[in-house]
Amino acid sequence: MKTKRIHQHITDLWSELRNTIDQTYQASSEEDTRSLRDYARNQSWSDSLEKLLNEETTNERQHRSLRSVRGFSSSDAAKLIICGNVLRGSELTAMPSALTFITFRHSAAEANLLGYLIRANVTPEWKQAVGSLDYAECMEGASNG
Repeated sequence: MKTKRIHQHITDLWSELRNTIDQTYQASSEEDTRSLRDYARNQSWSDSLEKLLNEETTNERQHRSLRSVRGFSSSDAAKLIICGNVLRGSELTAMPSALTFITFRHSAAEANLLGYLIRANVTPEWKQAVGSLDYAECMEGASNG
């Protein structure tokens, strides 16, 4: 996939994720999904999804600190990583254990939990689109230009 197409594809997936979070928050009165308030747009003074993206982008920049990558931005990589973790969370049959936050990177656990909370509204098309993008292939494709 060409660099511009990858960027647009990831941007579209991110937009759909935001819309799904908003939809899930607005349509539910369950206590667990009410916790999406800080992730849904225009519901809180803060935007926790944007904070999560910033945290993962920082992690990605650190990961790339010794290697220059052109054509696949740290932000796009972070969005892809978060979407992948949301995808895995949306396929869980039970809410992730709090122990998950201790055993791997906080941003991955947070995205995994978001996926679980919005699982009823995640479309098969979005799952397939996220599943079709591979971080390593995007990095390699960007390097080969």
